[in-house]
Amino acid sequence: MDNTLVLQEIEEMANIGTFEADTTSNTWKASDNFLKIFGLLPKSSYTLEDYQALIHPEDVERIMNLYYENVKNGHEFRCDYRAIRPDGKLIYVHSRSKVIRDANQQPVKVIGIKHDVTEHMQQTHQLEQMNELNMQKSEVLANVAHDLKSPLNSLEGMISVLRSDIPEGNSKLLDMMENACAYASELVHDLVEMSEMENITQSVIKTPQDVNQLLTTAIQRLEEMCNKKKIKVVKHFCENAIAPIHGVKMIRAFTNLLSNAIKFSHTGSSIIISTKKLENVMFIKIQDHGIGIHEAEVKQLFVKFSKLSKKGTHGEKSTGLGLYIVKQIVDLHDGYIQVESLPEQGSAFQISLPLS
Repeated sequence: MDNTLVLQEIEEMANIGTFEADTTSNTWKASDNFLKIFGLLPKSSYTLEDYQALIHPEDVERIMNLYYENVKNGHEFRCDYRAIRPDGKLIYVHSRSKVIRDANQQPVKVIGIKHDVTEHMQQTHQLEQMNELNMQKSEVLANVAHDLKSPLNSLEGMISVLRSDIPEGNSKLLDMMENACAYASELVHDLVEMSEMENITQSVIKTPQDVNQLLTTAIQRLEEMCNKKKIKVVKHFCENAIAPIHGVKMIRAFTNLLSNAIKFSHTGSSIIISTKKLENVMFIKIQDHGIGIHEAEVKQLFVKFSKLSKKGTHGEKSTGLGLYIVKQIVDLHDGYIQVESLPEQGSAFQISLPLS
């Protein structure tokens, strides 16, 4: 194949066009793909004014000043700008140019490429708009969740007062109300946490933390929940379980995993929590002997708002956010979470955290 045809094919594949400008006559020539990108009709040569007419009015002064400055003193230069084709279509261009000088260092030519980056810029703008909408959505969710906290606390307080005045055996309605409030409170908490997690734009600050102590804190927070179902928590902790983590967020992850284990465990059963160090990794495992999870559902566990087909062993509901939040927290720590489960045999969730 002719070399010229090969170059044309390469330009079309890369969506670029090449040009050569004569600085003494202020005229320039361009490749066929350059003309295609800018929507120009073929001519033997073009003037500097022809090029200037292509640049978006808001970008003209900046680009022409850059051109003249580099022709006078520069060597290579790059710029990004908007162009308006003769048919009115707006395109985004990335330009790379090189000034060719004679033996006396006088400019004689400017050569370079023009890369049509319109599709990339449009995708970038769409992504920015989606991110902005997502932030607004998260802010609305956080505000709504925050506003719901106070009335929910009031309802829980009133239920507690009413319970003391109702004869034993007639409190079924209050039990239902209390469960509904507990579920709503959990949902509010999860929505606030999800909003905070999705608005984190950089890695969290990690400091050396005692993983065993963080797990103990999570266990203490759920002690009442365990007592209601007579569930025993068995700890198998390794020594010196120090890892670089964000303590508050990791307690949240441990609490979510343990809460799920309690929900799906049978009354009077046990949950085993263990820590282990192996080379440069800390392993945290929470294992229950409850109703387990079907294989088809395991893949969806960490997806936002996903819920298991089964409720907890006492009819407990799930917000569909707990494990999603756990996954986000583990990801922030450059860690990994995996699950092993069999229906009616229980589930084991294991977090792996790098120690360096």
